[in-house]
Amino acid sequence: LAEEHLPGAAALVGLVVATNLGITVGYHRMWTHRAFEAPGPVRVVLAILGAMHLSRSILTWATHHREHHTHVDTDRDPYNIHRGFFFAHVGWLLVRGPTHGEIRGVADLKKDPVAVWQHRWFDWISHGFNILVPLAIGLATGHVVGMLAVGLFLRVFVAHHLEFLVNSAAHTFGTQPWSSASTARDSTLVALLTGGEGYHNGHHTFMHDYRNGVLWWHLDLSKWVIWFASRVGLARNLRRAPMEKLVEMRNARRRAKRTQRGPHSSQPAFAAPASSEARSTSSRASGLRPVATTRAPTSSSDSLQA
Repeated sequence: LAEEHLPGAAALVGLVVATNLGITVGYHRMWTHRAFEAPGPVRVVLAILGAMHLSRSILTWATHHREHHTHVDTDRDPYNIHRGFFFAHVGWLLVRGPTHGEIRGVADLKKDPVAVWQHRWFDWISHGFNILVPLAIGLATGHVVGMLAVGLFLRVFVAHHLEFLVNSAAHTFGTQPWSSASTARDSTLVALLTGGEGYHNGHHTFMHDYRNGVLWWHLDLSKWVIWFASRVGLARNLRRAPMEKLVEMRNARRRAKRTQRGPHSSQPAFAAPASSEARSTSSRASGLRPVATTRAPTSSSDSLQA
């Protein structure tokens, strides 16, 4: 990579990651699934980054995504994979679906002043920051035209197609370690490209968990950002499925696979790791629980439970 291209490459990667986190951390996990809470300034920053992604407003995005979870793999699913890979990836944007132009199922978000402000002024926020940020970087580096081309047009193209992989590739390729109730799959490759969103089978099984990659070794950048934010007071009331629920679901899935393969197949039972989460045996056997955000991690295993 030639030295003169380094500023453009850095801007492309940096803006793709930042605006992607606006969707994955903000639009998706905080607003749509209410997986954690954040103070007003953090919500404003996430709303601006999400608007720069140009994936519609919080209210519109949440409408579509909640419909996807409620009606997954049916005609009411906005990105129904049974209509084909292309349709789930980008074709659904080109036709009028059941939720196009509608804002519904988001009464809770209509009470959020940041979400309402962003929806009302979405065009000004998205277009303004999408021009001003690359322009400022271009003026600082002396590559105004190139930065606008890379930091705006190429960046939006790349960021959109990475996001769309969750609707298409993560419903086509990968494994189903938690549930076969839908076509959602876990794909490490998609997770790497989308900040952790590729652990889609886990997400559809534990949709209100702040972690899409619910196991500590899952490569979920967004969950680590949320966890770190909670350590420094920028996020609170993180929700996650109890470890005993993960064990229950994983072993039930393995038993179902073993039954399908025949009586002579065997696979060791999934066991909870020795961690603070595994020791919380008094928690509920189903559902979600908030994660304490005031206690500093006491061991490396604690920190990896993020």
